[in-house]
Amino acid sequence: METSTSKQLMRQCQLALDAAMGLFSLGIKGTEVAPLTISSLPNANQLEWLNFWLKGHAYSATKEYAKAVSTFKSLETGSVLRNNTNVLCCLAENYFLAGDYTNAGLVYQRVHSLDPLNITGMDFYAFILHKEKKSVELRSLASEMMSVTDRKPEPWITMGYHALISGPRKACRTVYFANKAHELSYGQIQSLLLKGRALLQMNRTPEATLHFREAVRHAPHRFEAHQGLVDCYIKANRLREAMTTFSNSYHVLGSTPRTLTALASVLAKDRMTLDKAKTYLEKALAEDDSYVEAVYLLANVLTEQDNTRGAIDLLRKHVELQSNSRLHQMLGDLLARTKDLLGASHHYSIAINLDTTNTKAVQGLQRVENSSDSLDVGMDEDGDAVEESSEEAEFDTSDTVGAWTETENHEVFDRLNSPIRYDSDTLRSLQSRRDQPTHNWMHSLPKEMRKRRRGKAGGVKKRQKRCKGKPFLPSIIMGNVRSLNNKIDELQANARYFQEFRDISLMSFTETWLNDNITDESMYIDGFKLLRDRTIYPGIFTCHSSNCLYPNRNVARDAAKDLSTVIQDLEIAHPYAFIVIDGDFNHTNLKKTGVHYYQHVNCPTREEATLDLCYSNVKDAYNAVSILPLGESDHNLVILYPRYRPIVLRQKPAVITVQQWSQESLDQLQSTLDTTDWDMFIRSSSDIDELTDAITGYVNFCVDCSVPTKQVKVYPNNKPWITSTVKSVINRKKGIFGRGTELN
Repeated sequence: METSTSKQLMRQCQLALDAAMGLFSLGIKGTEVAPLTISSLPNANQLEWLNFWLKGHAYSATKEYAKAVSTFKSLETGSVLRNNTNVLCCLAENYFLAGDYTNAGLVYQRVHSLDPLNITGMDFYAFILHKEKKSVELRSLASEMMSVTDRKPEPWITMGYHALISGPRKACRTVYFANKAHELSYGQIQSLLLKGRALLQMNRTPEATLHFREAVRHAPHRFEAHQGLVDCYIKANRLREAMTTFSNSYHVLGSTPRTLTALASVLAKDRMTLDKAKTYLEKALAEDDSYVEAVYLLANVLTEQDNTRGAIDLLRKHVELQSNSRLHQMLGDLLARTKDLLGASHHYSIAINLDTTNTKAVQGLQRVENSSDSLDVGMDEDGDAVEESSEEAEFDTSDTVGAWTETENHEVFDRLNSPIRYDSDTLRSLQSRRDQPTHNWMHSLPKEMRKRRRGKAGGVKKRQKRCKGKPFLPSIIMGNVRSLNNKIDELQANARYFQEFRDISLMSFTETWLNDNITDESMYIDGFKLLRDRTIYPGIFTCHSSNCLYPNRNVARDAAKDLSTVIQDLEIAHPYAFIVIDGDFNHTNLKKTGVHYYQHVNCPTREEATLDLCYSNVKDAYNAVSILPLGESDHNLVILYPRYRPIVLRQKPAVITVQQWSQESLDQLQSTLDTTDWDMFIRSSSDIDELTDAITGYVNFCVDCSVPTKQVKVYPNNKPWITSTVKSVINRKKGIFGRGTELN
């Protein structure tokens, strides 16, 4: 429908370029769009730029970014559209999508200088400035964009990247700015990426994972979305899932130097897959030998494989092709490792000249200079000794103090990283020790061979002891699934492979459309117990019609009354229980029932509406996060994370001073009070109140002088009547109970 409408519009108005771009976005090839414009124009020879414009957008729509860049560059340099900001924005965007952030940043900088009021593509430019850590330029861009308008998402995204570059403390501001941008343009990919990156920096990895996954769903061709999702898995120590995810992303994004290098970066984190990582990096450099990210990673992989000479040769080759600070700094590190101090000093100096903010190069140069100074000292001392002895001797710099120190350091490093080996005699002696009848033969083994007990400090009892006084609130996944039978395979896969589903306490779904013909075995999910409610409330809770649905308002009121009755019965039967009520509240809510419960879902669950609600009898019990719907359902699922924080975490512990009473301090206080002239207080006081204050102050002074004190930390959940004596008695009672003994 959209295709035919756009084509009809193009036939009536051949220069409707927005319609042409709409056809490209729908997958129509450029060869089909061109006859609708160029061929039908009477003076097509004078519109040569239009041919380049159509080709460029056609290449961009088919993800052929290199050809699009070449076409837009020809259009900008060889036609009347030179310095046209629209063409430059298209050129910069294709540079960006191709992964060439350097050229994209240069073109966007040129666009901003030509038209400071232009906001198109400035969100991409802010991303590039953040990636290159140019905080000054980013701050200036953010202030200028906000002065242009605040009704577009690009200025808010620019502000978000400016807050994100300022550090983790301002990451919460980035989340706010990303939400503002998302409200102005629903589904804006840059806002999702910005919010995901901010949440990841705030160590809120599960929420960041959901945002990056949403970005991948909206724009599967965006490399940054896939990279962010993999970063979340790596930060959560889910390396295998990261490898699987990027392997799938590799097939979606295609074989480019950037995707090959990103896949190799994940494989390089496991020593077992270093060879695969090396293969992918060599393939990336074969496609583009100037892609420096692959050079950096390949040099690190070769170093991990103890092929330092190969890494040095690789860096020297690429230093001649393209010189940058990081290449020289890495080459200096490897030369210093092989004791080529002169070469290392040379490359460190070049790296610092190219980038004065390269701290690794500065530190490496300082280490090399310190090593050179120690060598000079050793040479001077040995030279003086040769002169004093008047003997001709051949001087060897390896005998100097500095060189010996460097050698010892390398020996220690090699010893720590070398594998442990045992000869046959040692293994026989260990076997003979094991055959001994003693019960502690394990302690006679070397430390690296002792059996390590797994899970000793990570069990349920340990967690309960660590979370003492914290009530258990279950984490919940809820939502309207609109038929569960055809989505059970996806739900089973989510519960098996995705941690947010696997670690959830319970899953609650409405409109499952299950009936008695569907068995419980077919709905089984590993690790979960199935509870089905077959009670049907017509027209409001569970209702399915093959044609249409007409909910009755009277039925909604009746359902609210029934719900109120059920809640009251539950509260009477279990007055201290934690009660949760969730579901799809289309035409009713708990406010109409007269029950005062707290609602926790504050995110949209169906388009812009919040229909799926969750109530409980605990205030601020949950944080709600919206995730992708299950299957083709039009309701998003909602994850409810417990938000309760015990008082021991909400309030800081107080430090108080307590007195340590002992028999010695009592005797000292008694002697002090016995030798006091109490008549002096009576003579110097005019009334009873003054006498009381004087004696009380004097007694307190004597107590402070006689009784030692100490500072203790008091936690807010400590009861005031639980003293050290009471604690010792309780611990003694627990010990006796654990040993199973009885008191006489």
